[in-house]
Amino acid sequence: MKALEKKRDELRAEIKALRADLKTVEAAIRIMGGDTSPQRIFKRGQLKRLVCDAMREGAESNRDIALVVIREMDWEATDERVRDITVRVKDVTKTLRGQMLALKKA
Repeated sequence: MKALEKKRDELRAEIKALRADLKTVEAAIRIMGGDTSPQRIFKRGQLKRLVCDAMREGAESNRDIALVVIREMDWEATDERVRDITVRVKDVTKTLRGQMLALKKA
């Protein structure tokens, strides 16, 4: 247990240092006139459309849907990109499920 607590504390310290580094880098970018806001990678409604298309193609899991989206966008399927798009797909499928439930109740 002590080893896990020690590792947790080390990770917290590392995260704190990384956050400080990120703030420094973002400040430097702003000073040089750059934009530090998150960049949009999909146009409005594009991801939802791609998710629906992937589901029509038979993709069932969020990861499978994400892989179809990545293929359709002609992106390289790196581990990081697959994780990122899978999280975004999960948000869309959750919203779609909620909308379907609302329609069934109506």
